[in-house]
Amino acid sequence: MLPLAGQDTIAETAIEIEDIQIPEEGTSEHNTVPFSLVEKPPIFPGCDEMLKTDLKTCFQEKVQKHIAKHLTSSKKDAKNGIRGKVYGVFVVDIDGKIVDSKYYGSTPLLEKEVLRVLALLPQMKPGKQRGKAVRVPFSIPININ
Repeated sequence: MLPLAGQDTIAETAIEIEDIQIPEEGTSEHNTVPFSLVEKPPIFPGCDEMLKTDLKTCFQEKVQKHIAKHLTSSKKDAKNGIRGKVYGVFVVDIDGKIVDSKYYGSTPLLEKEVLRVLALLPQMKPGKQRGKAVRVPFSIPININ
């Protein structure tokens, strides 16, 4: 390739198939599919009868309702001037159990409360990709006003 006047040449680098790293089968990374991409999302109790196209919406709504119902400190803390946003993150594993709950937030008190509420999530039917159960991570912003 010849450079244009005043430009340097750009080296072309080929990526070989051997350069692409694919997680080993049997590892949790291999069996993890993002919520937005999973073919069949985890099924929250009560969403069993939904059409396939409504399962993700039902899952999201049920998680939001669960958090609103169980988030007890938000009302008390708001009166004391504790406000903020916390991101709750969890994984529905291949058995439908909630694992790897984490939080990212503004105050330790709110973070602790979100972790408590995520631990109360019920067991679900696992998400599936190509007919096999997979781990499905999910994150949700939680505003404490």
